[in-house]
Amino acid sequence: MLKSRYFMKINWNIFQEKRCLYCLQPFTPTPKSTLLDNHIHQFLCPTCATYLVQRKTGYCKTCGQLLNDPEYIYQECGVCRNTNIIWDSFLFYGKYDSLLRELIKKAKFHHNRAAIKFLGELLALLFYENHHQDFSPFYSLDIKNFARSMVWFQSAEYTIAHKNQFLLYIMRPPDTTAYLHAKKFFGYTDDDFREALYNAEPGIIMYKHIWDFWNKQLNIDPPLPFPKKKFFCEMEKEK
Repeated sequence: MLKSRYFMKINWNIFQEKRCLYCLQPFTPTPKSTLLDNHIHQFLCPTCATYLVQRKTGYCKTCGQLLNDPEYIYQECGVCRNTNIIWDSFLFYGKYDSLLRELIKKAKFHHNRAAIKFLGELLALLFYENHHQDFSPFYSLDIKNFARSMVWFQSAEYTIAHKNQFLLYIMRPPDTTAYLHAKKFFGYTDDDFREALYNAEPGIIMYKHIWDFWNKQLNIDPPLPFPKKKFFCEMEKEK
């Protein structure tokens, strides 16, 4: 009979790590201020993300022709000025080169599902950032339907009555779409969202990088400590 006990020490940070879509190295995602940047840094490590920066100048805004001067931008270049353009507008992310080219090849020729998902969402977010004013809201304008879409497992009346919990579920993803919708259409303020974080229950916002994202978004400085369940707090005390 063994007289001693052996306990396995677990590094809980590994559950926040992901593998870079391109170089396959492990990394911990960091929250960013825009949906597009946040999407890129959720799939790519910081090193690879530097090769996928959006090119906002150095091309013609009518036909997409690349210019010799990467800092300049034309509304119409010499190529399209004498050509009948068959589209009303288009979106330009970057030159077909480097990491963007490799990801497109992975998706097109190797049918890599992760690359297809990443590029599809990148295109959708690029379109949304440039045309979001043309969209009707993603979420319902009825607060009960909105509450059901945020917290599906309990009644809308209960969710709305428990404001802090409701706002925490809105902040569960590192995405400001539902947060902006709640502010614009239902009158919630940044103070309401800050109060929800100050009184946060452990387990609703699951990951520390998401918690840090909302601390930064709501200008909480110094950041609030990440809420942890009693079990994890006791384990850290024993170390």
